[in-house]
Amino acid sequence: MDKTKKLKELRKKIIDQMFVQGWKDVWFYPSCEKCKENRWNQEKKPGEEREECQGFKIKGFLGTKDIIFLGLNPSYGAFPSDNDKFFYDCLSNRDFENAHITDLIKIRAKGKGSKHESIDKLLEDKRIVKEQVEFLKREIEIIEPKIIVTLGKECDKHFRKKFEERIEDPYETPHHSFKVYLFKLASGYVEVINIPHYSSRKTKNYKKKEKKFLNGMEVVKEEYLKKVKE
Repeated sequence: MDKTKKLKELRKKIIDQMFVQGWKDVWFYPSCEKCKENRWNQEKKPGEEREECQGFKIKGFLGTKDIIFLGLNPSYGAFPSDNDKFFYDCLSNRDFENAHITDLIKIRAKGKGSKHESIDKLLEDKRIVKEQVEFLKREIEIIEPKIIVTLGKECDKHFRKKFEERIEDPYETPHHSFKVYLFKLASGYVEVINIPHYSSRKTKNYKKKEKKFLNGMEVVKEEYLKKVKE
C-alpha cells in the first residue's frame, strides 16, 4: 500500500475515533489552495468529486514527501486565512508542495478565555493526548521523514515532552541560530528543527517575526537538501 492510501486510512480512523465516536471537532491541513476558486467555504455534496484547482499544489495532510511540518493544533478560524495562504505560498516557493503538514493535536481548540475548548484543557486530558501521540507516531512511520519541522515554541515544547524518550539534547548549528535536535526512529536519527509559527507574523513586531520565519524556512530547505544528497 502506498503512503497516500495509508494516510487516508489513518485520517479515516482519526475521524471515526475522535469525531464520530468522541464528538471532537477534528481538522486536517487541506490539499491545494482551492480558495482561488472560492470553493473552500462551499459545502461539498455527497459523492461530489472536485478537480484540483490551478493554484498551489500543496498536499497538506496527504503530502508524502519525507519532511513533516508540525503545528500544535488547529484553531477555530476559517481556512484559508491570510496566514494560511502565506504559509502555503512559502511551501510552494521552496518545492515543499508534497510535504506532510499536520498537528500534534488534531482537535480544534483556542486559547484561554475562549468559549470553545482550550488547547490547555485538551493537553491535560491524558487519554486524548495518548491517542493523538499514537496517531502522530503512525504518521511518522508512514512518512519516514528526513526532517521534522516544529512550528512555534509551544508545539516544540509539547512535542519534546511527549517524545522525550526518543530525543537527544538540542544544539545550535554553526551557521544559524535555530534550535535543532535529533529524534530517534527505528531506522536511525532524524533532525528536528524548530522555527517560528507562520501565524506569528500578524502579532506585535510582525515584520521581525515574519523575517525570522522566512529565515527558518530557508534553513529548513538548506538542511533538507543536504539530507537528500547524503
